[in-house]
Amino acid sequence: MNGPLAAPYSADEARRAQLKAFLVARRSRLKPGDVGLPETGRRRVDGLRREEVAELAGVSSDWYRWFEAGRTARVSSAFLARLSEALRLDPLDRIALFYLAVPEVYEAYAAQPLLRPPLQLQAAG
Repeated sequence: MNGPLAAPYSADEARRAQLKAFLVARRSRLKPGDVGLPETGRRRVDGLRREEVAELAGVSSDWYRWFEAGRTARVSSAFLARLSEALRLDPLDRIALFYLAVPEVYEAYAAQPLLRPPLQLQAAG
């Protein structure tokens, strides 16, 4: 679709933007002490630094930075499980992480038609 009503992003760009926002929000909820890291004084932003998350998830800080920016094509379920633990995600957030981090899952659900509200179903029936 072209013109003023066209989506500003492709589905993949939207997924990567949502993944970044999700990870940044989850990092900001935690303090170093929450995950067993020493407090290091004043911080420019709330929450864990990318380097701290990378350390907890067992990857390099460069790799995590790429992942958070959506520049990695494939991630393992083992990494996502470690990241879920590092960020102390609840079960719904774990599902959201897998949904956003795995393009095939995202695309499969994005392609599903939206269900109509019950009132529309009754009127159409």
